Amino acid sequence: MRLLSLVLILFSVSCVSKIQTKQIFSLSEVESYKKEGTATVKGQLFSRTNSGDVKSGAGVAVNLIPMTPYFIERAEIIYKKCATTDPLNEEAKKYVRTVLADLQGNYIFEKVPTGKYFVNSILTWNVASQYGLVATGSRKLAEIEVKDGETINVNLTDNCVR
Repeated sequence: MRLLSLVLILFSVSCVSKIQTKQIFSLSEVESYKKEGTATVKGQLFSRTNSGDVKSGAGVAVNLIPMTPYFIERAEIIYKKCATTDPLNEEAKKYVRTVLADLQGNYIFEKVPTGKYFVNSILTWNVASQYGLVATGSRKLAEIEVKDGETINVNLTDNCVR
C-alpha cells in the first residue's frame, strides 16, 4: 500500500465567504477515472469531541473525488480558505463516487482505477448549549494515490491514523 500524502484539515463546518472558481471542468482530465480499476480504498470515519466522546460516521456520506485541476481548486477554496463556491458542474458530479459509512463508520470504494484522489466527508453532531442544541463537527479531507491492485486504508478522523 502506498499513500502519496494524507492531509486532514479540521475546522468549523460553517464557512462565510463565497469564491468563484476559475477552473473549467474538462472531460479529458477525468477520462482515466471512469474506467473500472482493481484498487480498493477503505477506512473509517469518526471524530472525538473535546470531552472525549467518539462520534461515529454511521450513515454519513464519504466521497472519492479525482484530483484534477477543477476539483483541486474547489478543495482549496472549501478546505483551506473556509469559503463556499459555485455548485459542481453537472458533468463533474458523474466522477464523484459516494458511499455511506456503515454503523461503525466504515466505508469502502471498490474497483478504483489508478490515480490521485481526494477522500472527503463532513461529520456533524449536536451539542447542548445555553441556547439549546447547536450543530458542530468537522470537515475531513485526505489526498491519496492508488495503484492497480492496491488496498489503501484512509481513516478520516481527528488524528488521521492510517
